[in-house]
Amino acid sequence: MAGRKSKRREREPACSCSRLAPRLLVTWMLLSLIVLAFLAWFVVKPAMQDKAFKKSNCTVVEVKYRNEWQGCRCGRYCWSQFPCLQIFVKYSMDNKHVHIGRGLAHEDETNLNTYPQCTYDVCSGMEYNNEELVSKFARRYGVKGRVFPCYYNPGQPETVLIRELFNNTAILHAMLWPLLSLLISIVVAIYVYKKYYKKKKPNAKAGNNTTYKRFSDPVPL
Repeated sequence: MAGRKSKRREREPACSCSRLAPRLLVTWMLLSLIVLAFLAWFVVKPAMQDKAFKKSNCTVVEVKYRNEWQGCRCGRYCWSQFPCLQIFVKYSMDNKHVHIGRGLAHEDETNLNTYPQCTYDVCSGMEYNNEELVSKFARRYGVKGRVFPCYYNPGQPETVLIRELFNNTAILHAMLWPLLSLLISIVVAIYVYKKYYKKKKPNAKAGNNTTYKRFSDPVPL
């Protein structure tokens, strides 16, 4: 009896691992897929849109503020606003000295997609902080005649970016690590299946064929 109990105790860790491992692996796979989908939507997609942009030099031709401040959400129950700065620039296409009209410059892709009417956005709970940060940005870029590197979209000449938020390195890291994590989880799942579940089938069959003997020998006094 003591030998059987010790064998049962030895088997308990293996049983607990065999039950816990599938849950951990499924959670691991789901998290990898969620992260992959999140990065594909918020990093890879904007980065692929950036492929249409080409580098050039922009010259500021006009700086102004819209009459109305731009409203924004600074938290769950927080609303604020900031001055809507507009910096219009002209640039040369394909490094040629031919200026093609003018476009509204945007700080980056996020600003372009979120506030297409404003060059710069900032949203804190204190509006005077927003006004100060917008003024600081205007002093840096919003000076008529100032030249700085920029990116333009040949398909939409009026769309100009002051800087690119995403590049090829961001695309590589956004896709590489979630995919690698997903592949590792699949390999571990195959290993666990072969180690724990394939061995159970022959053991179960062997256990059904085993017979137990009843010992009826008299106990010597």
